[in-house]
Amino acid sequence: MSPWRISGLFRHDGLFVIPAWLNHQPFKLLFDPGSVYSMIKPSVATLLNLHVIGSRRILQGAYFPVDCPVYQLDSF
Repeated sequence: MSPWRISGLFRHDGLFVIPAWLNHQPFKLLFDPGSVYSMIKPSVATLLNLHVIGSRRILQGAYFPVDCPVYQLDSF
């Protein structure tokens, strides 16, 4: 397989889910090739014992700004 191909699974709703490792722990992530940011749920941040290192204002949903916490992963 080419190193540029992504292995994953298309779900019934058309979403593409891929296996990934965050801080050396396995997870299944939604892959969006048009996304500007990588995001995780707060429960995953807690599970990985991540600490907020800052905040970033992004446009979300109906194009209104939302302040989001920023975390730093050791590995992705």
